[in-house]
Amino acid sequence: MGSRGDRDDARSWHGQRIVGERELDFHSDERAVRRRRLRQNTVFAVLALLLVVVLALALLVFTGRLQLPGQQPPATATGVEPITNAQCPQRDFDYLQPAEVRVRILNTTGVSGLGGRTAQILEERGFRISSVTSASGDYSEQVGVVVSGPGGYAQALSLQRHLPGTLYVFDETKRDDLVDFEVGAEFSELTKQRRLDTAPGQLVCANPPQESGDEQDG
Repeated sequence: MGSRGDRDDARSWHGQRIVGERELDFHSDERAVRRRRLRQNTVFAVLALLLVVVLALALLVFTGRLQLPGQQPPATATGVEPITNAQCPQRDFDYLQPAEVRVRILNTTGVSGLGGRTAQILEERGFRISSVTSASGDYSEQVGVVVSGPGGYAQALSLQRHLPGTLYVFDETKRDDLVDFEVGAEFSELTKQRRLDTAPGQLVCANPPQESGDEQDG
């Protein structure tokens, strides 16, 4: 049996504590606050997730990795238009260090040893020589031409900066970044290091060979 004090306490009955209306209201309000906070936290989490998704999509669009329907191709980081003519792209390409450029040497002159000597001076400048061979060419009486495919524009620009007087020729069959240097009869030396232009720029392209030029070669 409970003590007399328990029986006299209006907040207990047969030893059990009686919860009053005020305490019931307090617990109800506390649960309501918790539910409200839970809803708020859920809303904030969803909004934060949506913000991250929007920012990620915006970054992809800005960098050109994602194009929206009807969107024009973005400009490059240098502020010029994208490539519109693969044969002679009218846009700037970054200069690469010689160690980043692989070159195949083709001697188009018939002069024995010219390909090997050219490979040696390019290798001394830091270029990576892939191979040295002989071949016929439409520009054999000139300084020479630098040849690349769509994956070697920057490499071709970088090589051309070291070869004054050379022209660029596009070869759609080349699928990697390997660049050809078709050595011509007028080739003599590389650009002096102190005069080397390492700023981004455009390729100096060759015009298609003319029949009269072929006749002169013969």
